Amino acid sequence: MPVSGLNRRLGAGTGRMVSIGKSVVWWLLGAVMALPASVSAYSPQDLATLSASGQCPGCDLRDASLAGWQLSGAGLSGADLRGADLSESILARADLSGADLRGARMQGASMYRIDLSGANLEGQQIPGARLSHANLERANLGLASLPGTNLDGANLKGANLRGTDVSGAILKNARLAGANLAGASLANADLRLLDLSEVVSLEKADLSGVKGRKLGLQGVNLSGARLASAELEKADFSRARLEGADFTGADMPGVRMEGADLRRGVFERAIMRGVRMRDAQLEGARFAGAALSGNFVGMDFSGFDLTGTSFGGANLKDARFAGARLERADFSKANLYGADFSGADLNHASFERANLATAVFDGAQLEGASFDDARGLELPPR
Repeated sequence: MPVSGLNRRLGAGTGRMVSIGKSVVWWLLGAVMALPASVSAYSPQDLATLSASGQCPGCDLRDASLAGWQLSGAGLSGADLRGADLSESILARADLSGADLRGARMQGASMYRIDLSGANLEGQQIPGARLSHANLERANLGLASLPGTNLDGANLKGANLRGTDVSGAILKNARLAGANLAGASLANADLRLLDLSEVVSLEKADLSGVKGRKLGLQGVNLSGARLASAELEKADFSRARLEGADFTGADMPGVRMEGADLRRGVFERAIMRGVRMRDAQLEGARFAGAALSGNFVGMDFSGFDLTGTSFGGANLKDARFAGARLERADFSKANLYGADFSGADLNHASFERANLATAVFDGAQLEGASFDDARGLELPPR
């Protein structure tokens, strides 16, 4: 209503009434003018341009309805697509580099070889997305939900994946150098043969149940990460930071952990046949029920909880187990030349056919321990 009309309705009374009416109107007008421009209105002209040519870089397409559109090869670099509906659209080989896609609906979209480099996809919800061979270099995918996504051959160099859910994703041949995956969930993802040695961080990431044969993680920060029940055959964790990491029940044959920080790590019930741990830091690590074999020459397990751990066939020459909990541990066929078991709990442990030459058992508990066919055995008087 015009100001004069409102005044006429109020102005039938005293001057004071008219004054009050004007002040209310001006306050309302000021409040409306102070409101920010709408963030939900797309530009009809930009939409028409896109429809006519398929090229609209930098366009304002906020909240536009593009569901099911054929946009193969479209040029939308730098476009504002916040809240737009792109579900079931065809975006193969489209250029959305630098685009803002926060809140956009992209479920079911075909995005083979799409260019999303530098795009903002923070918080996106695209379960099962088809992003094989997509370019996501330097893209912001923080806190996005992409479970089951196909990222085969995708370029994720320098991407922000902090707190992102890519559980169950296919990442075969993906490139992740410089990507930040701290707190990300990769549970049950396929990471076989993947090189993650140049990622910024996997601190507190969830890699439980991953398929990680020959996975490269040399020198990576995996502090507090979860790798429970992961398949890690011949994976390389050398020099990695694994403080407090959880490998419970992981299958780890042939894994390399030379020089790694394994302090307070959990390896309970893990299968660690042929693992290499030379110069690793092991303070406070837990191996109860694990199966370890390989070369552990001179390693210090003093004070560890190794209840039920299997060291069958391992080379433990000069290893130290002073004060360790080794009840029901299996050292059958192990080389324990010069090993120190002083004060250890070895009740019901098995040393069948082990080499015990010069091994020390001073003060050890040996109730029910088996030494059948052990060599070089010299037990202290009891």
